Parts: sequence; C-alpha cells; structure tokens
Amino acid sequence: MALNGARSVVVAAAGSILADTEEAVAAAHSALVARLRGKLTDATPRAVPKKKALARAATAPAALEREHDAMVPPADAAAPPPPPLALVIAAFTTHHDAALVGTRLRALLGPAPPFAGTTTCRGAAVSGHWVSGPPPPTVAVAGGGADANATPPEPYRSVALWGLHDPGGCYEVVSVPEGRAGVAPGAPCEPLRARLAAAKAAHAKLGEPAFAVLLGPPGGEEATLGDLAAALGDGVRVLGGSSADCHVRGRWAQVSSAGGAGGAGGATTGGVVASTAGLVVVVGWPSCEVTTALTSGFRPTPFAGTVAAVAPGNPRVVLSIDGGDGRGPRPAGEVYDQWTGGNLKRGLAYDPGTGLADVLARSSFTPLGEPLGGASGRWRVPVNTRNYF
Repeated sequence: MALNGARSVVVAAAGSILADTEEAVAAAHSALVARLRGKLTDATPRAVPKKKALARAATAPAALEREHDAMVPPADAAAPPPPPLALVIAAFTTHHDAALVGTRLRALLGPAPPFAGTTTCRGAAVSGHWVSGPPPPTVAVAGGGADANATPPEPYRSVALWGLHDPGGCYEVVSVPEGRAGVAPGAPCEPLRARLAAAKAAHAKLGEPAFAVLLGPPGGEEATLGDLAAALGDGVRVLGGSSADCHVRGRWAQVSSAGGAGGAGGATTGGVVASTAGLVVVVGWPSCEVTTALTSGFRPTPFAGTVAAVAPGNPRVVLSIDGGDGRGPRPAGEVYDQWTGGNLKRGLAYDPGTGLADVLARSSFTPLGEPLGGASGRWRVPVNTRNYF
C-alpha cells in the first residue's frame, strides 16, 4: 500500500528479535519512532547496512541481539517529542504472548492511537531485512531420530511494527474476538457486519473509507471479505492476511486496541483484546490518496489441472484433481506430488493417529494457483487448499 499526499503523512517500520516480549516491543517502538522522526525532519536514523542480515541460522542469540541493537538509534535527550502515531500494525511470532504485546504497546503508545496485530510465521520483512531470531532445533524423540510431526517449541522470535503518522487522518479498529465461531461456513458474520457498519456511520462525514486491513485466523476468509464488502462497500481496498504460526498447529493469535467483552475466543484486559480465533479490522480514512499493489513472486509452470472434488461442506479442501493427462481424477496429493517431481511427499512423515502429514513448508515454494481468467494471465496464489495430506 502506498500513501501519496502531503509531506506530513509518513509511514515507517521497525523490528526486534529480542527474546523478552516487553523489551522487544519497546525496542521496535523506539526504532519506529526514530525512523518516523527522521523522515519528518529529513534526518536519517542509524540503521543496519543493507547487506547485513538480521538473522542467520548459525548466529548465536547474543550476536543477533547485538545486530538488533544496531537498528535502534541511541537515545537523544535533546530530541524533539516523538511524532504522534495515527495507527500501528504489529506482526509477531508465537514466541511472544499476544496479550502482553498489546499491553506493552498500549503503554508505549498512550491512550490515543489505535493498533492491531497478529502472529506471523517465523518472522517479518522490515525495510529490506528479514527480522527473525534463531531457527528451532531438531525435536528429539524416544529411540533417536526426529519426529517431523511433533509440536516443537517456538523459539523464532520477532516483533515488527508498522506505524503511520497522519495528523489529518482517521482510523478505527473493529474487533470481534469470537470471530466466526458458531457461524455456518459461507454465512454472514453479523457481529462483524454490525460493528463495521457502526464504525462507518460514526465517521459518515468523512465519506467512504479508503482502505481496510483484515487480520484473522485461517478459514472463512472469502466469507469475511464478503462481510467487509457488504458493510463498507465494494470499492474499499482490503489488505492484510491470515494469522499464522510456524507449524500450523493453531497457535496463532490476534490483538487489538478495540473490542467488547471478549467473547468465546478472546479476553479483554486494560482496553486490549487478545484472541486466538478473532477478527480484527482496521478501517482507514487517511488524509491522502491510497494506492495498492500485490505480487506473489511466482510464475506459472506447465502443470495444470481441474479440481474434480472438494470436501463436503468445505470447498477449501481439495480432494481430487484431473491432471489433464487422460488418467482422470486422482487424489489431490498424488497429482500435486507428481507436479513437484516427487518433492512434496519424499521422506514425508505421517501422523499415526490422523494419517495426515504437514506439507506447508514443502509446498511454500511451489503453491497451487488459480487462474483469474482474461487476457492478463493473472493468477491467485495460493489456491485455497488444506496444508495436510
């Protein structure tokens, strides 16, 4: 997303790989404020050289923390007051507790600026750097070897903050901590629609919102996008993404500065709402023009087919694919594995209890895509499929 307008509208981002949650949030906030101040005053905060990576597999935690320290400009007692923030978006690994991230952010930001955040997988890209702590060790199991499907600890540590300085803008955070719990697949989420409509009505004098940021758990994204379109209008740009963890074990979480009484999936503490299946939407009326662009970085391959069957009641789960080779529909995992040259299933360990195996990491660089049609050759990546076989 690009914000084009007055000189006073400025965005910046910063991250931290410190292990302690409160220290990590504070360090990222300090760097964010320094970068915003630098942009507003044409000063350039001290930063890590572009060729220096923030995280390396062989780098010890102490060295990583020293690299992080280089990102944070030294304190300056004579520095002017920090520029006021209009909005903060946070991304953090599940090493950090969502409620604690929110509580620390609220304390640092003060009572005014709204914020929203969610968990991410392994780390975050910030200003050309990959911000992440060390990778997890191999999980040892009885009898030796490693259990590929065990739930390892989450030592990946990262907190990233995106901040917006826009004195003339207006931003509202809507939170539904219970998310889509109790809502039939594909059906409207009435609590979300009602709260979005109320937020829009409260700022009716500002006109139509320019954009919305959606953060929520995996599943039901299409229906939730429909809720946003119904409540805010089809012309409102929607950005964001699904909450994540490192192993698709349901450890994801959301946090925001707004919400109600908590509900089935969340808890409210000190004006901060944390949840594991909640929906958080930021609605924005910035004082400048907004443009958006998206690229996946993927290119189509010669392999293509037609989805032949999906799970009853859940079209996101692809059961079989007709690969167009005259063999007819076959199990989706079999066709997908063939398209990847056998890399998808080679050495894959299956859970003896469920018979499933996690292929999230293996499929990340060869995802399935869905053609959008037309002469543009555009694709939607990845297509909605389950990450288990």
